[in-house]
Amino acid sequence: MAVGGRPAIGEHVFLNAFINESPTITENAAVDIPQPAHKAVAYDADGKIVLADSGETAIGLILSPSLDPIFAGERVEILIKNIGLLETSEELLKGDPVTIAAGGLGAKAAADDFIFGWAFTHSMPGECVQVQITKTGFGL
Repeated sequence: MAVGGRPAIGEHVFLNAFINESPTITENAAVDIPQPAHKAVAYDADGKIVLADSGETAIGLILSPSLDPIFAGERVEILIKNIGLLETSEELLKGDPVTIAAGGLGAKAAADDFIFGWAFTHSMPGECVQVQITKTGFGL
């Protein structure tokens, strides 16, 4: 559950936890993103960043410092591999395969979903899960 507007894991609030010199890229946002932190993003048809939606292949996660809204045309820092925080739309358990649901949120991958990564922590809806970004591919 979010604490003071910041996503939390259990009873703890994290800003940049679990990110250690991981590869990041910076891209332009295609649209306004009102609550960007810890959301998965994808490229749109013009090569700009949008929140990933169900069934899309996300490229990475918006980093924790992005607590303020991001406006169309602004630069977005994106974690593209290793371990980061992803806000979830449903309960995830340690070891669950993670896919991306509507709004760039994490969800448990089903048989034919694109596996974005693997949960390293337990989380409830609206909380953040520590996820290893693997971009494993489709199917379990």
